[in-house]
Amino acid sequence: MDNHNYQIEPQSLECILAAGKKNEIRANAGNALSLLQDFIDKKDSWLFGHLGYDLKNEIEDLSSSHPDRIGFPDLYFFEPEFIIHLNENELIIEGDDPCHIFRDIEKTTGHFIAAQNVPVSIQEKLNQDEYIGIVKRLQQHILRGELL
Repeated sequence: MDNHNYQIEPQSLECILAAGKKNEIRANAGNALSLLQDFIDKKDSWLFGHLGYDLKNEIEDLSSSHPDRIGFPDLYFFEPEFIIHLNENELIIEGDDPCHIFRDIEKTTGHFIAAQNVPVSIQEKLNQDEYIGIVKRLQQHILRGELL
């Protein structure tokens, strides 16, 4: 995570990196938030992850039926094996063998090669004509002052 030089006081971290995985939790909406709380209660360390939109259904009496086009779980968090904190004048490595991690960093050349040459298939959801049609309908709603 990078704060992109966002200037707010007190600024504690410029950048933080979490890598490796000691433990993880993944769940879909239903009882995911209570599972996450149990996971948090058992850990006294950093946890990184994401919360998906459909978790709103656990908090409010709401529901939605949008298709899942990416296949991520609604909730995913992991406890990293190591963490690197980067400040303006300092690099801190937390983990089992920080010296080894630092030596590995020093050895990198800055040129990275993908581990696998996996083809990527990108498919449009709407064609250009459909997209333009939707934008024009939205513009008409806005011109009429209608709320959607």
